[in-house]
Amino acid sequence: MKIKEIRIYFECLEQANHYVKPSIESVLEKLGFDPLPTIKLVKLKKRYDLYSTNIQKILEWKNPDILVSLVYTTNIEVPLFMVEFSTAVFTEDHELQRFDGMVAAAENNVVFIKISPRSKMSEAEHGGKTDFNYKIPFALMHKIYDIMHFHVDWKANGSIVEVDDEYLSCPKDSTGFENVLEIIFMSLNWEDGQIDLDLLKEKTKEKVEEWFEELKKLSEEIHTIIKLNTSRLNVWDDTIEVKINRFGHAMDPERGMLVFYSILFNGNAISKMVFNADNDAWYKDIPKENDIRNIIENTGLQRSEYFLRAFYLGSGLYKIVNFEDFKQNIVKQNNTTMYLEVSEFINKFWDKLTKPLKTIFKFSKEFYIEDTDVNKRVVFSWNKDTDFHGHYENTRRATSLRKITVLDEDIVTYVTIHNVLKPQGYKILAASYPGAQGDRVILIMAGSGRRQPRKYVDVIAFSLIRNMSTLQANKGALSLKAINNEIKELKNYKLNDNYKKGLKSFFERFESDAINSIVNIGVGFWLNKRYTSDILKKLDLEDLDYFLFITKDMKKWFVSRIGNVDILSNYEGKIRIPTIWEPIAEETIDLLSFDKNGD
Repeated sequence: MKIKEIRIYFECLEQANHYVKPSIESVLEKLGFDPLPTIKLVKLKKRYDLYSTNIQKILEWKNPDILVSLVYTTNIEVPLFMVEFSTAVFTEDHELQRFDGMVAAAENNVVFIKISPRSKMSEAEHGGKTDFNYKIPFALMHKIYDIMHFHVDWKANGSIVEVDDEYLSCPKDSTGFENVLEIIFMSLNWEDGQIDLDLLKEKTKEKVEEWFEELKKLSEEIHTIIKLNTSRLNVWDDTIEVKINRFGHAMDPERGMLVFYSILFNGNAISKMVFNADNDAWYKDIPKENDIRNIIENTGLQRSEYFLRAFYLGSGLYKIVNFEDFKQNIVKQNNTTMYLEVSEFINKFWDKLTKPLKTIFKFSKEFYIEDTDVNKRVVFSWNKDTDFHGHYENTRRATSLRKITVLDEDIVTYVTIHNVLKPQGYKILAASYPGAQGDRVILIMAGSGRRQPRKYVDVIAFSLIRNMSTLQANKGALSLKAINNEIKELKNYKLNDNYKKGLKSFFERFESDAINSIVNIGVGFWLNKRYTSDILKKLDLEDLDYFLFITKDMKKWFVSRIGNVDILSNYEGKIRIPTIWEPIAEETIDLLSFDKNGD
């Protein structure tokens, strides 16, 4: 087979286009590729069923920051490696949170690369276990799957990672990453896209012998060096119980921890949650937060059915089945406990289950919900021989693509930085892309410890010539409610003393010349096809200095001033971004063909 193209599926355009893509090109040139294969940038979408079979098998478990695949002229797509970027301090929580992604990669012969700082200091007490050896997850992968995954150090200066001067979401140095790519490409059978795992180990030992030897040694000792029996873990005989603390944040970090400990204990893992009527942490910040709160206030969680109903809402099951139908899985109950056997349910609705639920069902042998008196109120059981991948039959061999038809927040932020502000002399002080928030945050209650509010502003920039700084929040397609909420938050940087002090501290840290600058606030969005320009009149413009919008055809940007202050030299311009593709469904392909033929 012959390589047709390399695809970079991405969350953050800046990381894909200015870090991963040039690194791939550099390594392939070094290895003698001439000409280089075509490289396409593909925006990740949440619907994993849009992708080819081989890509689906990864994306249904984890949405990576980067996933690179090879596509052959025979229209077969093979995933090659995944990349996760993190600016977090090393703690057990942070390291195990992405372990499910490492497993998804290993089960599909894909190399996992994590890029994060080894030497970053914490600004405040962060609460996680800091004595956890970050190499342990990689060692377990080596032991169980016989595959080499890699860590690349993101160098840090104190409590801030070192970033590229032009692209703040990207590490300053790509040497370590390119070394790993060279190992991967040298271990690859280019004829079929498969990595030779023996050759991968051999090349790893040649290139980074210390990493190879450390993982080998740790893999032999791993069962004796892991500390168990914590507030989240309970161990007896050959079984481990993992407590999941919350529905929010996709059940992270415990979701990744469940996968790690399940594999460590050969699948003998039980997962559980504790529902506390007096503490909302377990259901905070989820879509059905108010509904669960109402259940608690009205019932006090006195009966097991109310525990089941809260789980039904918090886990997202309400999206795929009504409650009465779900209750049909109950096989018995007594005064305290309700038992459900859900094997048939899992098989029937597997494609529609959330990633956390899939993780629970695949990596636990039982799941239960307790009350604060440690009584089991709901117990789920299922057949561990459930076929978790039967739905992959007869799907596509390669993901079908078209050029992007929508702009999301990531691209609006990219345009703001690279098409509008930087060309007009603004220095970018912070870039917070949805998939790459970074660590340049504004702390609005300094000294209040790890729970102080951390405010991410999509773009913070400063112009020395104008003595102006700008704070801009972005969305993708225009939504009046979403944009007005952003405006409401931005106003605080002009009206709220804590916000103003936090911003001043941010400037003291990253750009002292901006401390006494004029602060402008604005929003950015794509004026998609559903709206006319009249909708702009409905924006809450009080105290806003400007807004930026991208035209429906995605070809031009405009900035509209609210006041009379010149914040820019040019208030309109052409959109200049790399060609970006998006996955499309098979039925969309048929429609496109129909239109093309004019039938």
